[in-house]
Parts: sequence; structure tokens; C-alpha cells
Amino acid sequence: MWGLPIFDLTDPDAVMREINACRATFPEHYIKLNGYDRTKGRQTTMLSFIVNRPKHEPGFYLERTEERDRQIKYTIRSYSKSKPQDRVTTQD
Repeated sequence: MWGLPIFDLTDPDAVMREINACRATFPEHYIKLNGYDRTKGRQTTMLSFIVNRPKHEPGFYLERTEERDRQIKYTIRSYSKSKPQDRVTTQD
């Protein structure tokens, strides 16, 4: 988490300043922005999206397995776990 939560912030320039400061500090990390809505009397997530990604993303693949009684299970695995860093390509 970057800094303290900033509630009741309505100025888009202030939001962008915080995002840019976080990007400058962590240029090679994922940065996720969460926006909250308090109209229902509680802090409810209104929006959430990624605003920064590292330059190198090894990626993920979806593994599907069939279990008994025709149940289908999915597992997400990272390419970086199955291949060394120098062998991961953008085509994987």
C-alpha cells in the first residue's frame, strides 16, 4: 500500500500526483488503484484497476483438469515457475 488511504479525494490532479509518485518509487512493480464509494454508509470498492506494470511480465497459463463427477478445476500457473528467467520469451 502506498502511503495512507486518502478518503474524500475528489481532485483528479491530486490522484495523478500520488500515482506518479508511486510509479517513480516503484517503476518495476504492479500498481493497483482502488476507488471507494461511501454512499451506502460503508467503504465499498467502486473501481479497481492496474495503473502500472513491470516491463517484463513472464505471463501465466491456465491449466484445466477434469475431476470426478465431471467437475472441471482451473489452476493459474506462472511461466516463471516452469521456465528459468532467461528462457521465457514473449511467444510463451
